[in-house]
Amino acid sequence: MLVLLGNDPAQARSNDPSLPRQAAETFEDERIPPAKVLFARQPLGFDLKTWRKLLAPAQTPTAFFTNAAAVVEEERQQLGGMGVFLLGFCALALGVAFVTRRRLATTVHLWTEALAAHVPLPYRPMLSATGRIAVVAFPPVLGLLLFLFVQALTEQEGPVLHFATQLLMLWMGATVLTHLAREVFLSPLVPAPHGAALFQCVRLMMYYAVCGLALLWGGTVLHLPPDMLALVRFLLILMTASSVFLLWSRKEAILALFPPLPNRLYQRFLTTLSAAYQPLLLLTFTTGLLWALGYQNLASFLWQRSWALAAVFLAAVFLHHVALRWMRQWLLPDTSPSETTLAFHNTLVLTVTVAIAGAGVLFALALIGLLAALLPLLAAPLLTVGTTSLSVLLLMQTTVIIATFFLGARLLRTYLDHQIYPALDLDLGVAAAINTFLGYALGTVGLLIGLRTLGLDLQALTIFAGALGIGAGFGLQSLISDIASGLTLVFGRTLRRGDFVKIGEVEGFIQEVGVRSTRLRTTDDIEILTPNSQLVSHTITNYTHTSPLVRLHVPVGVSYSADPERVKDVLLEVAQHCPRVQTHPAPDVWFVTCGDSALLFELLVWINSRRMTAGEVKSALYFDLFRALKAADIEIPFPQHDIHIRSGIVRERLLPQNSAAPGEEGRRGTKD
Repeated sequence: MLVLLGNDPAQARSNDPSLPRQAAETFEDERIPPAKVLFARQPLGFDLKTWRKLLAPAQTPTAFFTNAAAVVEEERQQLGGMGVFLLGFCALALGVAFVTRRRLATTVHLWTEALAAHVPLPYRPMLSATGRIAVVAFPPVLGLLLFLFVQALTEQEGPVLHFATQLLMLWMGATVLTHLAREVFLSPLVPAPHGAALFQCVRLMMYYAVCGLALLWGGTVLHLPPDMLALVRFLLILMTASSVFLLWSRKEAILALFPPLPNRLYQRFLTTLSAAYQPLLLLTFTTGLLWALGYQNLASFLWQRSWALAAVFLAAVFLHHVALRWMRQWLLPDTSPSETTLAFHNTLVLTVTVAIAGAGVLFALALIGLLAALLPLLAAPLLTVGTTSLSVLLLMQTTVIIATFFLGARLLRTYLDHQIYPALDLDLGVAAAINTFLGYALGTVGLLIGLRTLGLDLQALTIFAGALGIGAGFGLQSLISDIASGLTLVFGRTLRRGDFVKIGEVEGFIQEVGVRSTRLRTTDDIEILTPNSQLVSHTITNYTHTSPLVRLHVPVGVSYSADPERVKDVLLEVAQHCPRVQTHPAPDVWFVTCGDSALLFELLVWINSRRMTAGEVKSALYFDLFRALKAADIEIPFPQHDIHIRSGIVRERLLPQNSAAPGEEGRRGTKD
């Protein structure tokens, strides 16, 4: 509203046009202190005599209406018959649009219902609201388009036609904004009592703004004196600024407009807004009053550092929230996403967060004027290396370039893992080699561009590389060995991501073959980092190097009373019905031996070691085997020993040779 009132052509004629130009030149060369320009006051364009002129129509209404009729007649004569026909045609078109609005509303309602069947459920209320707004905006939009078309066709111009165009545009804007406020405030977005109160305030302010602008533009057409127009503009701006006090007691209603978001900075902003609600309204009224009194530079300064800065913050928070919500719906529709999908989602979230935060900070600094003041300060040279002058700004640019390349490499690698490699059914080892190459290549390019941005001569790095090579030969042997071994593992495809291996006594899945070490995750979800040089120089058992299928031996013991053929049938039936067992190659049963306490069999099954471990399959098979053998009345024995005592043996043979009979030993003891 303030901008519309401040950019009126009449004000440009009444105020001094050299003052804004002087202010711009002052901020550029800084020959005058900024405070002088900041507190510079533009002339109001009216005085006490203007008040008497403004009251003149009320004192002599006949003369005022006579003069107004003369102006209207003069404009009508300038329009001619074609201009009058133009205005009449537009009025007729508007009447037809009003008459057919109900039929149009019914048609649009049917269209939106048919279209809503193909739209997700959360977006259907938005579609219905858009249709209702389009219906009410149809008459003013149609009238404006027809008016502009006929005006261009007849090449008619004049103040009255310009005023009619302004009124049509004002009508269109007021209609759209009013019904948009109705859809927002009278919908479930805002609680019912708060929404109704806010809608009444917004509609009242909208009607006031429309009437004020129409009155101001109409005074321009009627050739009112510039001082009277300036006075009317002053009163409109003052009343517009005073209208914020309608919201003085609507604190809860205003805070209800802000949706609850899980952003900590956003929550602190809402807390601050709630605590400083009335002072902020006073600040808003103060800026409007300063604008009306001619201190437009000061008012703009306060607006840019208060509400404009808050608008930038809210826009960044809402954009970030919408982006994260869209990414969750697109990438994480399931409750248990894959590891590659989760990695791509996290990288994309980091990229979007950094981009929005960086753009928001730069825009906020530019808005409050600190960016232009900080750039020369950051560009000041700190030290000179050869012919290169290093500064904070140059270091920041280099850091941003290198970080952008590394983040882009990470985003590209995770996207390939998530989308491209599964679609191409690419081998995991080849995919890991491509990702490693892309990471090294983009990181090296970013590092070289960053060094070039610093102004360093890349040819001079050859000397540094030679010195680094000598130092690596003496002191970094293990590190260089690990790096070389990592490249050998990646491009030689000895180990690939997803392989199930055994290193020493540890079994697990390869998660990543890094530059210096390889990350292994055991079946107990324990991550182990092993230097690459040890993997190259030691023996590794790779269960999935050529094929992920591994044969598993499951020993089973049954009672001697069981039929071996029946046992074989039961074991094969259990293996065939187990979902963890591969059907090709088919399971098999071996009769191993006749043990001390049981007949020993081995159930041989094939499993996919990339999808499950041997312990998981054995556990599932033993559960099923126990139930199946019990149902078939086949006993699973436990270790036991049978002792047979033979009868008819001479008693003296069981006694030691040097021992005597119990009777003799008793008698001998009596004699003693």
